[in-house]
Amino acid sequence: MLMSFENAYETRLELNEYLESGDLDDDNWQSSWLPFTENGGGNYMCLSLETGEIYYFDKYKTATGLRFSTFDGWLRNLIDDYKRI
Repeated sequence: MLMSFENAYETRLELNEYLESGDLDDDNWQSSWLPFTENGGGNYMCLSLETGEIYYFDKYKTATGLRFSTFDGWLRNLIDDYKRI
């Protein structure tokens, strides 16, 4: 589900606080990430504000990582998925 900008910003601040306190590892969250979708379970698709790449954040660290090299790539994939439905 797409997040509102306010929710995305607040989530980013919260996750950055966890990172700074040591509750999150920098191999699972980067302070430059801005979440923009959520699955309701605490996992997010995130835009890297440094690189423009799209990362998946998995709160359990099992699937965190790069998913798309650009936002356009993510959007094209979303459109293609909807066309297959």
